[in-house]
Amino acid sequence: MLCLERTGNRCFAKYSTLPMAMQLTRNEASILTALKGREISPEILDWRNEDTYCFLRTTYVGGIPLKSLKLTPDVVNLAIQVSREHLVEPINKPHGLETALSHGDFTPWNILVENEKLQLIDWEMAEERELGYDLFTFVTQINMLFSPEKSSKDAISENNKYINDYFNAFGIDGWASYLQAFAERRIKYALTKGNMILENKMRELL
Repeated sequence: MLCLERTGNRCFAKYSTLPMAMQLTRNEASILTALKGREISPEILDWRNEDTYCFLRTTYVGGIPLKSLKLTPDVVNLAIQVSREHLVEPINKPHGLETALSHGDFTPWNILVENEKLQLIDWEMAEERELGYDLFTFVTQINMLFSPEKSSKDAISENNKYINDYFNAFGIDGWASYLQAFAERRIKYALTKGNMILENKMRELL
């Protein structure tokens, strides 16, 4: 929630008491600590991790939510900037896919724009994942919510240029295996939530 400090400065605060919410808040605090000094996330002002509650207060991120429901060069560059960060030493997984930090909910409503600068909020779901996870999330979430009649595969195809630009930034030519890894992750998540719509949309990518 948006709040005011005694000094009159604005900030954001989260107070969690339920186990799942506390887990997400702890993860966000960990991510923001790791990203301290970067320009892609808020800074922690106060963090309290107790047995019965978590309280996180961060610097205020100004701007308005991204209006565009389509990938743009600025959005792709933001995804590249996030993917250049790592929570662990860069590794290759057994199936040979490179991993990087991903925001986890890389969508227009979590991207704020101010003076043409893009910044991400709500890092609760961030973790190390296969490259491309955030970009694929942006495309498929918009497709599922605003153009559900269109297949996920068609939505991805319409954004081939931008997806190519993203992977070229990491020296990767073909990204089909990364798309498959993304779909498999999202299917597992959908099964845990009983979300058949998401599951079916992701199976379209396999």
